[in-house]
Amino acid sequence: MKCKENVTPERLKHLKRTIPLNARRELLQDIRFVPEWMHSIFKELAEET
Repeated sequence: MKCKENVTPERLKHLKRTIPLNARRELLQDIRFVPEWMHSIFKELAEET
């Protein structure tokens, strides 16, 4: 899937910088609604920097 290829380490760093930690942690509440390949990305974003 094309989307996975666009989620680079640099993109994740950018998202961690721009999205507040509490908002990133809320992603875990919605994890059941996203494709399985995004689960690890959501979990990584929810971690502290």
